[in-house]
Amino acid sequence: MTHSSHVFPTQQRLLVLGGGRGGTAMLELFQGDPLVEIVGVMDTNPQAPAMTLAAQHGVMCFTDLTQAIEACRPCMAFNLTGDEAVSTFAQDRLGTANVIGGFQAHFLWNLLTRLKQTNDQITHLAYHDALTGLPNRILFYDRLGQAIARARRAQEAFAVL
Repeated sequence: MTHSSHVFPTQQRLLVLGGGRGGTAMLELFQGDPLVEIVGVMDTNPQAPAMTLAAQHGVMCFTDLTQAIEACRPCMAFNLTGDEAVSTFAQDRLGTANVIGGFQAHFLWNLLTRLKQTNDQITHLAYHDALTGLPNRILFYDRLGQAIARARRAQEAFAVL
């Protein structure tokens, strides 16, 4: 077993508390991330934006905090509600180390947002010319490969002009 498998043996299970802009952004940020699995979203408003998005992605949605914690355990809770009472309640059930809220949530959120922006910039630079910003050869070959694969699956003719 390698050292990295000791550090991250499995995905980190994350329960998002708060279904507003922060919860929605959290879902978008970690969608498809190999290290984080969002196992649930909780908001008292069942029509909150993150609740709708979570349902579309097959993530469990809750309007009751106790039910959310019990169904998603073991997990780490990320409190984006701004309500310290929510953090206290979750800490009583999950332990202090498993709940991120208040200043810590704000600080981590800023770090994660910057990391995501940096990764997006790196990806953009990998596929675009640094001087002109135009798509480069790597992006062309990537899209060409996708088009060829799509044509093969559909058993359709394909041409490059």
